[in-house]
Amino acid sequence: MNQIITKVESPFPYLKIQNMYSDEELDLIHQELVFLNHEHKLKGPEETGSAVENSIILKRNKGLFLDDIYYRREISNILSINRKTFSKEYLELYASLTFGYGSILTCNCDTTLISYYENEAYYQSHTDDAVHTALTWFFKVPKVFEGGNLIFTEYDEVVEIEHNMTIIFPSFVKHSVEEVVMEENLPRGFGRYSMSQFLFVR
Repeated sequence: MNQIITKVESPFPYLKIQNMYSDEELDLIHQELVFLNHEHKLKGPEETGSAVENSIILKRNKGLFLDDIYYRREISNILSINRKTFSKEYLELYASLTFGYGSILTCNCDTTLISYYENEAYYQSHTDDAVHTALTWFFKVPKVFEGGNLIFTEYDEVVEIEHNMTIIFPSFVKHSVEEVVMEENLPRGFGRYSMSQFLFVR
């Protein structure tokens, strides 16, 4: 599996990493996603720090902050494997994109949110409470749903999601998730997973 790293420059700079994780890493991540997506584990949007506008919750999905449930990071496959985001190669490439992105080199902490989208799930335009955001998507291939793409709303930029692809961008850039459309009778787990890493300085 060849990794492809792209420094996207327009309409604004962000880093795209295709085939972020190896087959072995993906297998370990998938095992934990199946475990987390068992009934009653994932929480509703009101419990996962949703953006709110005029007292209205802006997302419809399920999720869980992994840092809230794992006292020891090494117990979690995902929290162990996603340290890869802090690889020197990725951080330096991202920092080189434009003035100000070098602040990622001072980020020494992150939180990880796993979100799951099935039919009619979405996330309206919002910003993240962090300095930089890394998003990675996971889903069964071939994909059995439509929509679910990421939109940078102030730029009308649509990022077509790919399984095992990561993008890194400044958290203040507004973004949304298209509504997911899929058959409702499919088994649990055939929808869109996203792993959000919120990077900041502590």
